[in-house]
Amino acid sequence: LGEKGEGDDVKACANFIERVNAAVLEALPAEQLVKLAEACAKSKAVAETILPTVAKACAGAVPSWSMDDVSKLLFALAKVKTGGDLPEISELYGRAAE
Repeated sequence: LGEKGEGDDVKACANFIERVNAAVLEALPAEQLVKLAEACAKSKAVAETILPTVAKACAGAVPSWSMDDVSKLLFALAKVKTGGDLPEISELYGRAAE
């Protein structure tokens, strides 16, 4: 998703993902949530739309993740071009540090 640019089709797809309840996203495998975070790092349009929802979902799930998955997530978030100062990101960092 993040590699597809900033076009209207990417925004439409991101809007669809954004409407999914964070609790539903939280149930996804860690690998999929990391891929969504990576998409946020690659596309400003994606980050502006789904980063808060993805961060909230990851914050709920990260305590059960392997250190490998947590490190991949944190690396992706470090590369996000917009939204890195969101409260959802701060909460996620706190949960990852536990």
